[in-house]
Amino acid sequence: MKRLEEICIFIRNGLNIKNDKSKKGIPITRIETISNGIIDINKTGYANIFDDKYMDYYLRQDDILMSHINSLKHLGKVGYCYYDMKIIHGMNLLNIRVNPNNVYPKYLYYYFKSNNFKIKLNKISKQSVNQSSFSISDLKKIRIDIIDLKKQKLIVSKLDKVAEVISIRKKQIEKLNNLIKSQFVEMFENKNYPKIKGKDLFVFSSGKFLESHKRLKEGIPVYGGNGIVWYTDKELIDYNTIVIGRVGAYCGNVKLVRELAWITDNAIYIKQFKKDVYNIDFLFNMMEAINFFKFAQKSGQPKITQKPLEEYNYIVPPIDEQLNFSNIVKQIDKQKFEIEKSLKETQELYESLMEKYFG
Repeated sequence: MKRLEEICIFIRNGLNIKNDKSKKGIPITRIETISNGIIDINKTGYANIFDDKYMDYYLRQDDILMSHINSLKHLGKVGYCYYDMKIIHGMNLLNIRVNPNNVYPKYLYYYFKSNNFKIKLNKISKQSVNQSSFSISDLKKIRIDIIDLKKQKLIVSKLDKVAEVISIRKKQIEKLNNLIKSQFVEMFENKNYPKIKGKDLFVFSSGKFLESHKRLKEGIPVYGGNGIVWYTDKELIDYNTIVIGRVGAYCGNVKLVRELAWITDNAIYIKQFKKDVYNIDFLFNMMEAINFFKFAQKSGQPKITQKPLEEYNYIVPPIDEQLNFSNIVKQIDKQKFEIEKSLKETQELYESLMEKYFG
């Protein structure tokens, strides 16, 4: 067992450089830069810096960036740098530069994604209402079991292959989702359909706060603004309907819930249909195409009320056109089902391998 500081060249915070809106100069990392597990240049900031005065803070191949100030859910999230990048290491992400004589860098990256590490990280984290954090000094003291370098590389090779399959499956699903959206645009956009106000079509309602509940691993799904947030054994309030994120980061997101579920108070849903004029597949895609976020109150935390949803004019195409679209969606959904099944199996394999190697 070795302390993290013993196997690294350094573990350090980034430079405190105030970003501007110029989008010019050398990119600077932000917390969002590692949201996809890599260094995403499309999610960096800028500060009109063009010279190399910060070149000592440019990212190098095999650097690992870690979030050390974030919400508890995202605390310890890591992004891997696959090649040298002229990107400045900014604040609120730690750069962990590994000594390759001690440990294979990608092996450490996978270890940081393991439950074993998360348990250790939780012990050194200081939690607050809006964000949590841990210190560099405490992180450096975390002890890691270091195995033979050849075994490390073999483990990384296996995990890389499984992770690549997961990435391919997710891209296939995204491609099919985009196909549905493009089909919707082709069939319904810029057509002269009649429009009806939301208040004459639907009864909207906010979800209910679960004052006392058990957060179960299975049971009745509890939907928030961006899908299932946990499970409960509470009485159901609705099913098979449209759910719209009401507050926070997922404000305006639209989900189609096809199962018995509980809707939380951070979402709005269609409680009742006043007119029988919609096919559910068409309705979901129509609402997903609407930018509901533009109706949000922007002072403080973004929030949508029911009023603008009720006042919005929704198109009502002939039902036979909606059904034609629904049939297309069903065919695409069959393909998605098989891919999602394969994705789930591959993710389960990945999790079992992570437990085997790092548990």
